[in-house]
Parts: sequence; C-alpha cells; structure tokens
Amino acid sequence: MNVSIIGSCHSRDMFNSNFIENYKDYFSLQAYFSLTSMLSVMSKPVKYNHNNLIESGLRDRRIERLYYEFEKPELKVLESLQSDILILDFYADARFGARFYEGEYIVAGMNFLKNMKIIEWKSIGPEFSYQKNRDEFMVIWKNSFDRFMAFVNEKLPGTEVVINTVKGTDTVLDKDGNMYISPGIEELNEELDVDAINRIWTEMDEYAINKYNLKALYFEKEYYLDKDYFFGLGNDLVHFHPEYYRDCFNKFLDISSKIEIKKKKPSGVNLVKDSVFNKGIAEWPRKKGRFETIEYNRYNGLRVVDCRKIHGEDYRPQLWSKPIKLCECGNTEYTLSFYFKAENPDLLTDGEVIFITRTFKTVSGMKVKEALEQQLITLDKSKFGKNNEYRHVVTFTPKGKFIRLSLYMFEYVPGIEYSRVKFERSDKVSEFTK
Repeated sequence: MNVSIIGSCHSRDMFNSNFIENYKDYFSLQAYFSLTSMLSVMSKPVKYNHNNLIESGLRDRRIERLYYEFEKPELKVLESLQSDILILDFYADARFGARFYEGEYIVAGMNFLKNMKIIEWKSIGPEFSYQKNRDEFMVIWKNSFDRFMAFVNEKLPGTEVVINTVKGTDTVLDKDGNMYISPGIEELNEELDVDAINRIWTEMDEYAINKYNLKALYFEKEYYLDKDYFFGLGNDLVHFHPEYYRDCFNKFLDISSKIEIKKKKPSGVNLVKDSVFNKGIAEWPRKKGRFETIEYNRYNGLRVVDCRKIHGEDYRPQLWSKPIKLCECGNTEYTLSFYFKAENPDLLTDGEVIFITRTFKTVSGMKVKEALEQQLITLDKSKFGKNNEYRHVVTFTPKGKFIRLSLYMFEYVPGIEYSRVKFERSDKVSEFTK
C-alpha cells in the first residue's frame, strides 16, 4: 500500500528500515511533510528569499522543512500521488502552534531565522499556540482542519486518513531503569508544559476522529524517550524506544489490512509553479542569460534573449525551476511536457538539447555534480507544426526526492520561445493545466 505522512518523526520512523527492517514488504512511503501546522498547510505560499535559503548553510533536513513551510506544496503533491493512506499526527500543532506571516500562517518556532535574510522578519505577526491564546488557536485550527478534510474529500476520494494519537513526554528511560528529564529539553530557553501540550493534542485528535469518523492508532501504554535514539535524542518529545515503533507498526498493519485499496486515476495536476510565467521568471530562481515574457492569447511564454556580448560566444541560455518534490519510493512514472517554438527552424539541428532535468537527494541540490541523474531532452524537428511550434513530451521514472527542470540550450539561437511547462505524475501526457 502507498502511504504519505503529514506529521513528525514518530510517524515517519516506522517506514525506516533502521526501526522496522521489513516495512517495505508491506508499504511504500510516497511523501513525508514534517513538523508543520494545519494552519500552514492550508495557507497560500509566502514570500521568502529562495536562494538565501538554499545557500543558508543550514542542515539539509531543516532547509527541506523550511522550503515546504514557505512554498506549501503539500496539497498539490498529495493530489498528484493519490496515496492509499495518509497518516496525520498533530505534534507540531500542539507543541509549536503557528504564526501569522504575510497574511498567511507558518509554523511557530522560527526565531533562528531572525537575522538570516530568508523571510521578512518585520512581517512576522502574532503567535497562536497552547501557551499564548489556546481557545482562539483551537478555533483557527479547527477551521483549517475542516478545510483540509474538504480538500481530502474532493481531491483524494481514494485516500484513507489515519490519525496517530500517541502523546509526547519529556522523560528519558535508560537501560538501567533510571528516569530523568531529557537534557535537550532542560537546555531549552523556554517553558515547556508537556501536560498542556498533550491536552491540546488530544483535543485535536478527538475533533478530527469524531467529526470525520477517521481511523486512528490508539495506545494503551506510555512510551519514554530513548537516549540512544537513532537520529539523536535532541529536544523532541517523541523520540521513543524501539518498542513504540514495533507497536505502532503492528497497529498500522492491522488497520491497513481492513482498508480497501481503491482504483485511482492520474490527477493531471501540474507540479510546476507558474508554468506559464505570469510572474516572468520570479518562480524560476536560477538562470544564465535573459528571458523576455511573450504574451499569447491565453498563456504567457518566454523568449530567449541574445546575451553573447555579456557571456561570450559559448553562451548557454538556461533557466532553472525551483525543486519539485518527487514520490519518495523511486519507482513512479512522471511525464514532462512543454511547448517549443522556433522563429526559423532551419537554424536548429535535429537532436540538439533544448531542455534538461536533474534529480537530487536534497532540496538544495543544483549543480550537475550533485545530481543523481541528468536527462538531456533533445529537439525533434519532425514534430514542428503550424507556427513552427510543437509540444515536446517525455515520460520517465526519476530517481531521487527532488527534480529541477531547465529551459536549456547549448548555444544561443535567435527566435526561440518556451511556454506551458507541465510536470505530472502519470505515464502519459494530459491536457495542459497551469
């Protein structure tokens, strides 16, 4: 069965062979979005400096989490994947809450960004959390969750939502039976009320499960933190002993065995942000050369500009997309399509490169030496139709967590235009959608 997760490591780790060695015999993990809030998931993308984030020097996992937090790709990715099961846990909502930013929400706990020139810190608004304004926070949270379930019912009709209800602790239990407060939590410069966190977490669980009749993972025992947790104990409340992951996996096996896998059709959702260049190249942050916006009847396109005086005769025009999240299982077909137009096709050579894709293990990957794969997509002059334009289509199975797409030519040719770029999870091309 195919599984996606919006939650935290205690839900993710049962799909990690370091915790459950044979999980792949039963499940394929398609996507994981960590430590976010329902308020954030249901918000629109927010303003941030993409290049500053990618080059920030933060750990890859933190850059990835921040990228999701600002770009808000969760709904599009889930719609494209159509997973059999979606696991939710509300740990981040309960512990951190959310903050108002640029008219939308991001998860709270971002103070480390204050001097990093990634977001406009002066635009950070009030916090909503169990500590600051619990009742008001729950009203907003319930509204966000209601809208999320409306999305699930409309866009994910074949996906079963399962709530993980385990609760957090600040107590470590060592192999000698000694119990003590986690050092990472003691070192925090904040007041942490674990009981209050768990109470609001329980309220969130009960609201979701009861209102929408959702399946849930319930636990009869209390679990403690493991000082030898595989990824480091840190200051989290959910880095448990191995016993928990075995129990959780077995409970999930039992629930999944009772879920009927429903046949699903490709959604046709386009994973490319601003695929018609309505914002020019603002959503395509890496480039060499210049690209002018061209207005067509219904969509915009880009024309490659001659920059040989600046870049020399070996000028290679290129424009790179932001990272696009792939299905993490690594065996999923995607179809890329784009419209390519040449003012004078006779200036082109059949088989020359007109587009490139690169896949990466991390969201910050960009260069060819960092790529897991690079695909050179070449011109097929036989497909030119009226107006010297055609739709180039290629279906492939990318390896990695992220892919970047690039309008790319190994040399400048006058009169080249690109438009209507689409990247979809499907084994065949569908009608263009933005």
